Amino acid sequence: MDARGDIYRAPEDQIPEADKRRLAEALQGEHHEAIEAKLRELEGDRRLRTAVKGAERPTPVLYLDMDGTVRHGKDELGRFVNGPQDVVIFPEVPALLRRYKDLGWRIVGCSNQGGVALGYVGFDDVRDAMVETQRQAKGAFDKLMWCVHHPDATNPMMAVCWCRKPRPGLVLEAAFTLGRELDARGIHEIYPPHMGLFVGDRPEDAACAENAGLPFMAADVWRTGKHLAGLGA
Repeated sequence: MDARGDIYRAPEDQIPEADKRRLAEALQGEHHEAIEAKLRELEGDRRLRTAVKGAERPTPVLYLDMDGTVRHGKDELGRFVNGPQDVVIFPEVPALLRRYKDLGWRIVGCSNQGGVALGYVGFDDVRDAMVETQRQAKGAFDKLMWCVHHPDATNPMMAVCWCRKPRPGLVLEAAFTLGRELDARGIHEIYPPHMGLFVGDRPEDAACAENAGLPFMAADVWRTGKHLAGLGA
């Protein structure tokens, strides 16, 4: 190998005669035919993979705020959700999520959990509450996303971010990572914003939807399920 990293090829007159004969036999006999067949097979596989990769299915995504939308929040509990023991799913939510799944939607949770940055709750407590939420939702969520930053945090690393609603970071990251994870499993999807829906109970949820180019619906209206008639459910 020379300095460029290329494989060094000896001049033809330096190749031993025995090797020349074996090479000629391989190229002229069955070996050559086998090589050609394998090359054709590999080329066919490559074209198939390219065709499948290009056939990305436009898929609607339901982006859901958590506290006050999917599960009881401060208004219902009288306190913030501080761990799995505080998780109470609104009773109509599991069946509603199932109907979305039956219609082919992906479901993503997007939640501000700034109490982590302020020291009111631990990251593990937030994670465990999300796990309990998924359990009560009967595994309906394809992805759960949360932001642990808060503008009042004393640490700049925890005070400034692009993921805290109303910024659209959680939505964008969810769409990117979900698509990448499914792509690795051979499921090729894209998530056009106009096909999706963001649901929440606070002004920052509505603003996040607008910033991400998503339609918005208030949580109390969404939980009635009446809108599903327009989705073919």
